[in-house]
This record gives sequence, structure tokens and C-alpha cells, in this order.
Amino acid sequence: MFTWIFGNAIDPSGGYVDYVVPGIVLLCAGFGASPRPSRSPAT
Repeated sequence: MFTWIFGNAIDPSGGYVDYVVPGIVLLCAGFGASPRPSRSPAT
């Protein structure tokens, strides 16, 4: 499904897809779970 969403950007027959997709998913989960910086009040 991941290669279908991105079209021909990732070759589904390549062996690297097994490593790229979990890496991208982990990066997205990590950035999504990271705490947001707090805003300082305007002076």
C-alpha cells in the first residue's frame, strides 16, 4: 500500500523497500510523539 500511495517514487520490486518503509513509519511516529515547544508569552 505504501508504494501504491507514492506511485513510482519507490520501486516495489527493490529489496530496499523492506527497510525504507519501516524507517519512514518510525520517523513519523517519533516526530509525532515528540513534545511540542512551549510558546513564550508575547511581550
